[in-house]
Amino acid sequence: MPRDKDLDEEEDAELLKIRMNRRRALSTSAKIGVAAGVAAVVAGVGGYFGGVASAPAAAPTTITRTIEKTAERTVTETVSPSVVTRTETTATTQTITITPTAGPPKYKFAYLWHIMGWPGFIEAVAGSKRAAELYNVEISWNGPIEYDVIKMREIGLSLVERADLDAILGSNPEPPLDEVGWKAREKGKVYVSWNTENEDIPLDARPGMGFTGMTPFEQSGYRVLKAMFKIASEQGILKKGDKGMIFNEAPQHFALIRLQRGQEEAAKEIGLPYDLISGAGFDQAKNEALMESYQTGHPDSKWWANASGGSIGFMGDVADRLGLKGKIAICGFDVHLPVLEGIKRGSVTCTLSQQYFWEGYEPLLQAWQYLENKGMVYPNRVNTGTLIVSSENVDAAMEYMEGINKEVRESGLISI
Repeated sequence: MPRDKDLDEEEDAELLKIRMNRRRALSTSAKIGVAAGVAAVVAGVGGYFGGVASAPAAAPTTITRTIEKTAERTVTETVSPSVVTRTETTATTQTITITPTAGPPKYKFAYLWHIMGWPGFIEAVAGSKRAAELYNVEISWNGPIEYDVIKMREIGLSLVERADLDAILGSNPEPPLDEVGWKAREKGKVYVSWNTENEDIPLDARPGMGFTGMTPFEQSGYRVLKAMFKIASEQGILKKGDKGMIFNEAPQHFALIRLQRGQEEAAKEIGLPYDLISGAGFDQAKNEALMESYQTGHPDSKWWANASGGSIGFMGDVADRLGLKGKIAICGFDVHLPVLEGIKRGSVTCTLSQQYFWEGYEPLLQAWQYLENKGMVYPNRVNTGTLIVSSENVDAAMEYMEGINKEVRESGLISI
């Protein structure tokens, strides 16, 4: 498995600046407004979330999008008396100017998301909102309030039957959702996968014409646990040989299984023994009880790794209640305010962000490209990248997330 060697906090802090500047380039000082009364709502009877989510700007606004790229080349030199081969890495910056088109939306897309109450949802909505404004697309967000694959499948299949939709952008957390993608394509609708996709299935057997998200999952699990050990060992909290737990709140979820595998590999490589603990799905109270029970029965446990983003936020709360703040190391996934607050007060060591803003932005761009180019998506696989957030860069991350939350909530785009 290829290793992500960028575990240095200073480099991660610089990467966070790049990500923030990239988002701010899209969020110009002349912010694009959202039409009054355009809002998504919670359907009280059906138990799902859905509704129109974006109207284009009333007048064109020029947006500059800056993309950082790196390239490697192999250089062979003769240094008497031998030949030396070395690799050079160069960075280039590409700037694209986008001018949104005024007038009625050209296309209508529907997002399908698996947990509308998920904290990262706000960031993805912000990304989708910005993309919709730039590319003159009307969007809606649809999905269950709580994790329910069957309900999500029903909602997805109902979207497929809507004649007014040009594309469906579906987060695919479980194989049953493949049916939605294939049905959409049978109906002539563009289907783009985002957030999670089963990497065990060959590309030509996956329903998505494109995909955007964090990949590969094993590498992300490996990276965050290695970062946790590096930080906690420097703080004197953790050393080789210390036992801990890897907590997987939904072990049936293929993406979480892969994250867990990466964490296990890192723990074995470092020399950290561990217990695997299976959670109770996305039931916060039960998961907290399981964590407390484990620690009570294993008082010598020195670290907790979460193979998900759902329970990392309250792992720090559990540690605080047990009087373990600053005494154990904790890591997990996703960047939302409860997690960042845990890092800020010293209860959580670090977390790994999968860049939800771009998971909301990029699938719309892929679908738009497919329709505009009459059948071509390029690139058809977009890795949104990862970012380690720790005490070194948590202030910048909190500023970023508070801005995202404020922007989305004040826009009237969602109401949950």
